Amino acid sequence: MTFDRDFVGNLIKPILAGSAIGTFSKEEYLANKDNVWAVCWNLNRGLPKDRMHSKDYPNHQPVFRAILKSEFEKVGGFDEKAGYTDDWSLSQRLGVEAIVAPGAIFFHKNPDSLKDVFVQAKWTAKRKYKFGIIGGLIKALFPIKLLPAFLIFKIVFILGATIGVLEYFLFGKGYK
Repeated sequence: MTFDRDFVGNLIKPILAGSAIGTFSKEEYLANKDNVWAVCWNLNRGLPKDRMHSKDYPNHQPVFRAILKSEFEKVGGFDEKAGYTDDWSLSQRLGVEAIVAPGAIFFHKNPDSLKDVFVQAKWTAKRKYKFGIIGGLIKALFPIKLLPAFLIFKIVFILGATIGVLEYFLFGKGYK
């Protein structure tokens, strides 16, 4: 990810104003929106071509991008055993969600080569917290969008997701 120069300042404004113990941003844009594979990745997830969240994305989320140090320390910080979901662990242990921080703009880079699509699809298929193992495969298969390069993208993505599911079931290789 890369951040707008005012990202941190805007991210902490609600915390400094006393209206939240922690915040997140939903103003996440696609950094490599001119790359066909990056755009296909978004379309595959049902997202707009240039944004990482839909327009109806909620204003409360269990993912903190900024949090009061005292609240962070109150629960002992991140759950190191949580893996990829370590930032969700704070919300679970605090019993509160982060609120949106308007104007906190940042950019996310999607996979931009077929090799990266394949590797990321394998990883995505193994995230049982997000979709469930079978759900990951189903999500990988549907929907197929009509974009010239999307068919090639979809074949590589499905192959990567299928191998990820097989590695999980056959070898126990999963990701949290």
